[in-house]
Amino acid sequence: MSTVFEFSTRIKRILSYSFQFVEFLLIGLPVRALFPRRTNSDVPNKILVFRTDAIGDFLLSISAIQRLKHLYAGYHHVLLVHPAAAQLAQSLDLGDEIWEFHREKFIKNPFYHCLLLIKIRRAGFHTAICLNYSREILGDEVIFVSGANERIGWNGNTSRISLIFKRFTDRFYTKLVSSIQKQLHELKRNFEFVSQITNCSDEDLHAAPINQLITRSESMEILQDLGLTRRRYCILVPGSRIRKKMWSLSNFAQIIEWLHAEFQLRTVIIGSKGEEGIGRELSNQCIVAQPISVIGQISFQESINLMGNSSVVVTNDNAMAHIAVLLDLNMVSVLGGGQFGRFAPYGNPERQRWVFTKLDCYNCDWVCKYSHYKCIQDVPVEAVKTELRSLLS
Repeated sequence: MSTVFEFSTRIKRILSYSFQFVEFLLIGLPVRALFPRRTNSDVPNKILVFRTDAIGDFLLSISAIQRLKHLYAGYHHVLLVHPAAAQLAQSLDLGDEIWEFHREKFIKNPFYHCLLLIKIRRAGFHTAICLNYSREILGDEVIFVSGANERIGWNGNTSRISLIFKRFTDRFYTKLVSSIQKQLHELKRNFEFVSQITNCSDEDLHAAPINQLITRSESMEILQDLGLTRRRYCILVPGSRIRKKMWSLSNFAQIIEWLHAEFQLRTVIIGSKGEEGIGRELSNQCIVAQPISVIGQISFQESINLMGNSSVVVTNDNAMAHIAVLLDLNMVSVLGGGQFGRFAPYGNPERQRWVFTKLDCYNCDWVCKYSHYKCIQDVPVEAVKTELRSLLS
């Protein structure tokens, strides 16, 4: 039986789907009708590859994007990604052009929404590929407006789109890929997608190493600026794009104090712009240890450099957890059960530890029957300490 909290979440999702569809009708349809698709004779084969979701989802797509770039050799590759991932995409040479997709602006700012769609429309893409397994109207709208000759995407699920809207937008694609397995980790899901549209084997694909992103000279510079010694500090990432998915700050404060007392490790708090208040609040809860919060003060690349030189990364289930896996760093992450097995746990179990408390309501797709995410808040501090002790000893 659904609780009021589950019902509320479902209503919010229906309203979100409906709002996106109205925006498509008011902006997407007119842009396609009024602006002709331009074909550039100098660049006849242009391909657009994109995701409209979070940076963590993009990180799990890196190998697939690299493979697509190789298989579509001779094409001019344009990658549309989360702004925080743009520098990373450039460093990995994932596209000839990197365009930024500001998701919140696209939803809330009609002017930005319209200008980006016009840019996509006038680019004259021959092929457009949407990598979202959980399809949403945002991505389907980009596919529709592109007018590309070849428009490929997932048949996917209805986690972010209603079945009625999905049946309507299915016709925007020239090819829809269906997954063979319902329950599959996102990394393998991306491999499956590429293997189906290119007829290559999953065995030809592998997780993308990004160790080259840790730049030694820049790492030494930021360590000196913060007065840190390599391997003598811990990185802590307390934030999350969805606030309810954050483990409590009081728990993180206990971990900071324990790391200081047990291992004499300083803690550096990192995060995204807009999370500065989280860093201040967490620092204020620490009595003996004196963590350094650099939230909002350093770039994404500098955050990666700090992580790469730390003893361990302690984090929620967020983008930095995926970065830690791709860099094969010591990591302990607090994991909830909303989509357990799809995005995590994974990685090297000797170095990456996912701490969770299994409940009978796991895999609810975050349609939670509780007022808070009980599966996250019920993760005990001692369980996190146990994994940290194992890694640091």
